[in-house]
Amino acid sequence: MAAGPRAIDSRACAQEWPISAARLVRRVQSTPPMVPMTLLALAEGAVAEICALTGDAGVTRRMQDLGLFAGRTVRLVRAAPFSGPLLVEEQRTGARVMIARAIAVHIQVLDAGAPGR
Repeated sequence: MAAGPRAIDSRACAQEWPISAARLVRRVQSTPPMVPMTLLALAEGAVAEICALTGDAGVTRRMQDLGLFAGRTVRLVRAAPFSGPLLVEEQRTGARVMIARAIAVHIQVLDAGAPGR
């Protein structure tokens, strides 16, 4: 005889939902905060969202000319050895640009693979 759909234990659901305000606050407080890091801190292949461009007007303008704006998602394709440049791919357009490490230090990102993203 085929088994029918399993009955839902309403007591188990009542324990989890509705969630109390105090329990929700504890969950939010236990979630690690999203800490921005520079593009240099990403591992090869990692995807991140640009959250800020720092530096003087010339550096910021150069990054924007390369298509790097706050809110864009990028992937670090390759980091050249011996303090060489970084190959970064903008995810929406697929455009790839080489960035000197001196410029990459001015790009603040949030890791897209981090919890809560």
